[in-house]
Amino acid sequence: MTSPPAKLLAHRRPAWAPVLSPAGGSLSHFGGLPLLGPGVEWPVCPLSERPMTLFLQLLGDDLPGGCGAVAKGHLLQVFYTPDADAALRGEAWKAFSPAHHVRVVAADGLAPAEPAPRSRNFPVKAIAGWEALDDFPMIEELTDHLGVEVTFREMGEFENNGWLARKGDKLGGWPAWANGAAYPRNPATGERLEPVFQIASRGGVPFMFGDLGTAHVFRVPGRSDGWTLSWSGG
Repeated sequence: MTSPPAKLLAHRRPAWAPVLSPAGGSLSHFGGLPLLGPGVEWPVCPLSERPMTLFLQLLGDDLPGGCGAVAKGHLLQVFYTPDADAALRGEAWKAFSPAHHVRVVAADGLAPAEPAPRSRNFPVKAIAGWEALDDFPMIEELTDHLGVEVTFREMGEFENNGWLARKGDKLGGWPAWANGAAYPRNPATGERLEPVFQIASRGGVPFMFGDLGTAHVFRVPGRSDGWTLSWSGG
């Protein structure tokens, strides 16, 4: 089997694709109901005044070794407004929009919530495990942002061998940008945010970001807070 060239291997990152189970039983899942408890409430969209929809919940204990995205004993929870008008008014595709809410909370003392009034909840899809894979940047990111020279022949070779950022839901790796690299930045410092999880349209959640776009969960590097997401349409 052909191996990626050195110019790609220098930028290889580990990534993991979620293995879904219809049986449930995991605290890590797409959709379903969030874990809530004292001091951890169901986020309400300030634009629609409706409870946001849980898109993703990850327990740090369930993540593969070497990932380090979420500490053990903590939960990453990703919520998004279910109201299309509120999402439009809140420019939900932008980082730090009021139309979505991303947080990490301590899991101790939390329990599955009851459905909230006026809430829209997707069917739960439990994450039973993770498929490890090597991930590489998209062509544009290689050439325009990393300064790697790529010939037309190599472009075809990279695509044919799957040596680019993997599409679909995944943890870690490189973003598979729908419309070019667009890293959000910390509004306080200008620091570029770090990609943590990729949520695809009609993947783990039955939702479409724009025209089959892709959402990315980001965090401020080296911090447990400062989480957000952004997305772009296909």
